[in-house]
Amino acid sequence: MSKVVALARLTQPDFIKAAATSGTAQLLTIPYSHYCEFSRWCLTAGGSIPFVEHAYAPGAHVLPTIALRVGGPTKHLSPSSFVQPVSRQDPSPSSPSSPSKPPRARPTSVPILVFPDGQVLTDSWQIAEAGLAPSGRSEIDAGLKVALDTEIAPLARQLAYVGLLAPRHAAHWQALCCGAGSVAYGTAWRLGLGSWLTANMTDTFATDDANAAEAADTQLMASFEAVERDHLAPLTNFGGTGQSFLGGATPGLADFAMAALAAPVVLPPRFCEGAYTDIFDAVARDDEVFATQVARFRNTAVGQHTMRVYHDFR
Repeated sequence: MSKVVALARLTQPDFIKAAATSGTAQLLTIPYSHYCEFSRWCLTAGGSIPFVEHAYAPGAHVLPTIALRVGGPTKHLSPSSFVQPVSRQDPSPSSPSSPSKPPRARPTSVPILVFPDGQVLTDSWQIAEAGLAPSGRSEIDAGLKVALDTEIAPLARQLAYVGLLAPRHAAHWQALCCGAGSVAYGTAWRLGLGSWLTANMTDTFATDDANAAEAADTQLMASFEAVERDHLAPLTNFGGTGQSFLGGATPGLADFAMAALAAPVVLPPRFCEGAYTDIFDAVARDDEVFATQVARFRNTAVGQHTMRVYHDFR
């Protein structure tokens, strides 16, 4: 790891210096990531923090993020939103079982935001809260935040990758990744990066394990139902007598978080401002199971709330 950090220091931009020199915050993302979408959406909805986004294709984000997070004298590791390998439930000889590992902070996680004064916000929640703070809409129930961060977001990501990483969708997966990359990235993809990244993510999220996917689907639907019961039922749109949104008369942090972090299985057309709608629509057209799954999650209270917030506010 020390050699990788040294390489990152030597080859990557100094985003702390760039923020100070330009007077503009610097945001590092993988553009289709739902956690990055959440933070970016709140920054734009709040409108008080000008920023420049550095959108990297997956894999290409590794060195710049390492340089920023662990390349300097101060470490900037994320306190939340950890990627945890999915435990396989039906391992095969070609797909060895992934050991269960405790969640840990990774030096390659995105998003991360650097302010001109050198302050670094290290995860999507910090960025989103800062973006909405001046509007007074940055509050969220602690239990809902935990459910979104540790259940809904990781399970939604896992199920989305089950569809995207299926071999028959290789062209769509390549389009999603390479659309955010350079010509050099596209060349590297064809020369082996694509195969390596796909295999790595297949193993991390156990996307080729049907039993793991079924368990994730069941668990995610249960999480959606719990959020409906505990948080959405009081809203006027779901028969309650309370307010229109979790944030009050207009959407707040909780609404943007729910919409963005559930988006990979609900797939609102305005996800990431519609940048990937054609790709996800193509996957759904080619994959009846994927399309049926999206329809089921859209037909929940969480799905309906997600679609509404995206349609009206993204």
